[in-house]
Parts: sequence; C-alpha cells; structure tokens
Amino acid sequence: MQMPPKAAPSAPRLLRQRWARLLWLVAALGVPPLAGAAESEQSVKAAYLYHFTSLVKWPETSFTDANAPLVIGVVGKDPFEGSLARSIRPRSANGRQIEIRQLNSNDKAGMRQCHLIYLSPGEIAANAVEAVKGLPVLMVGDSDRAAQDGCCIGLVMRNQRIKLEINQETARQARLSISSDLLGIATLVRKPPL
Repeated sequence: MQMPPKAAPSAPRLLRQRWARLLWLVAALGVPPLAGAAESEQSVKAAYLYHFTSLVKWPETSFTDANAPLVIGVVGKDPFEGSLARSIRPRSANGRQIEIRQLNSNDKAGMRQCHLIYLSPGEIAANAVEAVKGLPVLMVGDSDRAAQDGCCIGLVMRNQRIKLEINQETARQARLSISSDLLGIATLVRKPPL
C-alpha cells in the first residue's frame, strides 16, 4: 500500500523558516568570525543590530535631513570591544551612513539622539526606556527580560542560541514599523501590566 504524500508546509510557515535560516546565515557570515565562543556570540549580536537597521522603519521626522546618519548608541560597557563599529562602519542602512556612539547609562541627552540603542548586559532597561519615552528609538536589550521590561527587542540566549523577543506594543508607541519578516522569526511578548 502506498502512503499518501505529506502535506506541504503552509506559505507563512515556509516564509518564516526561510527568513529564520537567512537571518541566521547572514548573522553568522555577515561579520568576520572571531576566535572564542563569547566573541562569536558578540559577532552574531552585532550582525543582528546591523540587520535591524534595514528591517525596522523609522518615521522620516526622526532624521534631521536626507543625509543624516542612523545613530546606534551602545549603553554601558561595550561587549563588542569595538567590533560593532568595525563591522558596521563601512555599511549603510537604507541609504544612510551608520554612526556608532558609546554612551553611559546617565547620558539621557545622548540616548535621545539615537535611532537604535543597544543596552549592554547588566544595564537596567527602565532608565533608558524612560529617557527615550515617546521618541522613535529602537531599544534592544541584551537580557532575558528586556522585551518585557520595555525594550522593543530582546536578545535572549536559549539552548546556546540567540533568540529574538519583540514587544510590538513598545515598538508601536515608538512609532516604529517592524518588518513582518523579522516578526515571523521572533517570539512576540507583551509588557507586563503595571
């Protein structure tokens, strides 16, 4: 007796699988590999940050003019040890140059000048979230609860892989539009009730 053919995966599921493979491949190959496991983890995170710049749309009013750079702020100790700037500096995002700034957690004025903020491990999301409240800033936290604590995207380690958690409500409040391709490979979370 012949077995019936297996049903083909649905189109949305296939698309998510393709994008997940593509993002992982780009993240793994888009930044020169480094020696140690921790360095490789940071290379993948740096690649994610770069790719977020093309998978998220900022309102045009968040740029001073057509030539203004897209500014990425690293808040706290730089876990990339300069590799983020080296890997991103020659690239652009949607026709804009990318500028990297190192910020401390008390530099609220500096945070307000950024389009994307990366919160280093150990940084408290609430401080940065409050500093940019109401502004179109993509806040990316490097902790298990970043998305629940008010960041738009959380980078979390699960089974020795970096996973994405996205808080769509936070992104909506910041007037950011996150690509459905990125949403399709992430876990969607909500801010806990106040």
